Amino acid sequence: ETGKGLADLERAIALDPGYFMAHGYFALALIAAGRPDEAREEARDALARNSLSSRMQLWYPWTLFCTGAAEEALEHLESAIGGPFAVDGLKFALAVTAAFLGRHARALEVAHEAEPRWRSQPSLMTGYVYVMACAGNTREAQRALAELDPLEGVSVAPSALAPVHVALGQREEALGSVARAYDLGDPFAAHMPYDPRLAALRLPRARR
Repeated sequence: ETGKGLADLERAIALDPGYFMAHGYFALALIAAGRPDEAREEARDALARNSLSSRMQLWYPWTLFCTGAAEEALEHLESAIGGPFAVDGLKFALAVTAAFLGRHARALEVAHEAEPRWRSQPSLMTGYVYVMACAGNTREAQRALAELDPLEGVSVAPSALAPVHVALGQREEALGSVARAYDLGDPFAAHMPYDPRLAALRLPRARR
């Protein structure tokens, strides 16, 4: 399906080359196709076409993160966080990227500041759990994780839980989340083989 999606997006771009969302979706599809250089180029193009889009401000560093440029992703997030894009999703991305790169003081700073708001947004609370786990605060990570699973009427994306389990050393639970992500059609399931937080799982990647 990735090939068909890429072809459809290429046609959309040909019809309207200036439409930034088409370039953004194309970048995400290129990650899943295992074409990192092209993905970064498309993501930069999409952001340049509409730098005021909060979605592009998130998709651009995510593309960098999944294509081996986590340091560059963190630089972008740090520059964007002081602007009009300081939404919780951006803070989540900043905290998680900093934690992955071992910038634990910065990750903890952002996570602690945002945690009171994230409590009502379970998907964002996975970022808090990940930061705690990476910083070695396993007890707090496990406490927060236990509060997420289960929450009545709320479903946390399995692709968001898998990195948390990896950070906690829970390989089987991580693989279970990966399997559920594929089974449920999690929108970010196609990116899991390229998520550096899941590298230890050695998920099969698309052949380039």
